[in-house]
This record gives sequence, structure tokens and C-alpha cells, in this order.
Amino acid sequence: MKKLSICIPTYNRKEFLNELLINIQTELESGGLANDVEVNVLDNLSTDKTLDLKKEFPNVNIQQRTDHVEANQNFIDVCEMATGEYIHLIGDDDFYCPGAVAKLVEILNSNSNQSGLFLLNFKQVKKNIGEDNVDILSDGVILEEKSQIKNFKHINDLTGMIGNFEVLGFISANCMKRDSVNKINYKNFMGMFDQIYWILKSQIGKPVTLVTETIVCQRQANQREDQDYDHFRTRAFSFLSFIEMFNQLIDENVVSLDFVSSLSSKIKLKTPMNEKNFQNTIRWYFRCFVVNDLIRQKDLFYLRYICSKLIDETVCKYQISQLNEILSFLHIFSKHIERNIENKISAKQINEFVASLSR
Repeated sequence: MKKLSICIPTYNRKEFLNELLINIQTELESGGLANDVEVNVLDNLSTDKTLDLKKEFPNVNIQQRTDHVEANQNFIDVCEMATGEYIHLIGDDDFYCPGAVAKLVEILNSNSNQSGLFLLNFKQVKKNIGEDNVDILSDGVILEEKSQIKNFKHINDLTGMIGNFEVLGFISANCMKRDSVNKINYKNFMGMFDQIYWILKSQIGKPVTLVTETIVCQRQANQREDQDYDHFRTRAFSFLSFIEMFNQLIDENVVSLDFVSSLSSKIKLKTPMNEKNFQNTIRWYFRCFVVNDLIRQKDLFYLRYICSKLIDETVCKYQISQLNEILSFLHIFSKHIERNIENKISAKQINEFVASLSR
């Protein structure tokens, strides 16, 4: 059995995937890793002739689906193609730092901590297709001393250390034991970070290793031309999914509330807000909660944090006034929940508040 299975889910990114496969090929050849690493690609029924890459990379197991599915389902299914002891799930637009695959295999071979999950540091870079130049935007998101391996008995022991929840949310930053992943039941939270749930759930109770040396380069500013997101609506649903997912993980004793809170406190809202977008975003947040009836006591941490963060980052007096009103609203509901046996906020009350934002 090979030590590592590199698993790549892909969709309509043939040029990015081609560069990644060349990158991996170079890594395997320079490190003499042909007997240690396998590469699997699962194409989500692309329309850009991604499957043509099979001819150029005969040693890579490239398969195409017969149906197009949600991205998170494709993440799961490409992992099921793996036969190695460990799985590294990597995005089709990302690539490895020089010598990183050999370093990762070395770390996995010396896994004295018996870790089931390895959280990998990564650089954020800008690299144009077909060009060699790589602009480094961030030289590692894990703000610990580089070239160190830090072992922990439980994921909760990393509380406050990861620095950004994207270390979990970024698929290329996670390497895990294959046998545990294949035993987990997939749960769809309808969001952008569903893999956090099944990755953490599959490794429940197992030690964790934090790899502070940068392993992966995360390519920025690379949205496909066929992607036409309503960013604020997407953010609202992703935020909803984020809360529901972590509530589930907390309820199942996979992670602690303190661990989740330490992640949330690092979230930064990057998209500039104008008055119209601000109103739409807030309405989407609350309408999502109304529709799904999800708000519970521990959800308020996230809602109040988002509002506080928006206040910190905005200069519009109108927005600050509205956000302070929302914070007051959340404070009132905090008291309401404490008195509510079912630990729920009524949909009617939230609807009334959302309606007030339109006046």
C-alpha cells in the first residue's frame, strides 16, 4: 500500500489542473516518490475536455463522472478512489511548494503521534496560467514558527492556535487517514465548507498534527469565467451552513465551543460593503435563519461577532446605526433564549425585525 494518495476533485479547470499535474509530476520525480504516492482525479463532468489530460498523464488515475454533482459530493467521491494510507485532498487550482510532497511523505512516515489529521500550512499566491512567476501574497497562514511539527492529543488542544478558520475550510490544508474517511457518512450542509464536518468527524478522538512549514500554494484571483456568484447571497448561505455545521460538531462532541469560537474570532470580511449590499446581506442572514429555524443560544456568538466586525470595518454612519440596532436586537434575543425552554427564537420575531430593515 502506498503511503499517500493525492486526490484532486475538478470541474472546468483543465488549464489549472494541467499545471497542478505537472507540478506533482516534478515533485514525484525529484523526490523519487513513484512507489510512495498515487494521484487520483475525479472530473465533475466538465465541458472543457478535461478528460483529454489522461493522454498526457498516463500514470495519473483520471476518471470522469456520468453526472454532475455538488462540489462537496465530488470531494467525498474522489477520496473513495484512494488506496493509500493517507489522503491529501488538494484543489485543482492549487499546487505544491518545492519539495513539499517529499516533506509530507517524510512527516507521514514518522507519525509518532499516531495522528489521524494533519493541518498543513499554506502560502497565498498569485500565478497566471502559463507563467512561471509566482507572487507571494501571504507566506503562511498558520502564524507559528516555521519548520516545526506540533503534535496534539485532540483538535480542541489547538484552540486559538490555527489563526484562521480557512486552515480547516481550505481543502488543500487537510491530510487525513484514509481508513477513517471511508467509514464516515457524508452530510450535506448546503454550504462552501461541508468538508470540515466529515474531515473532523472522521478523525474524532484522534491526535492532530499541525505542520507549520508551508506545503501548498493557494492560488488567489482565479475565479472561472463560468462562475457567476451572487456573493452576498452566497456568503449568507455559507454563513448559515458554517453555523449549522459547527453546531452539529459541537453537539456530537467532535469539537468544543471554545475551539469554534477561537476560529470565528479570526474571520475577516474582505468584500467592501456599500449601503445596498449591506442591507441585502443582513436580510439574507436573518431570512436564512428564519427559513431553517436554526438560531440557538450558541449561534448568537457568530451573529454578534459578524455585526461587531462590520462595525469595525465600515465608515458609513447609516451602517453603524443599523448594526448597533442589530446588536441590541441580538442582546434582547439572548435574554429571550435564556428564558425559552426550547432554546429557540421565534420566526415571527425575526421576520418582524427583518421587515423593519426595509423601512
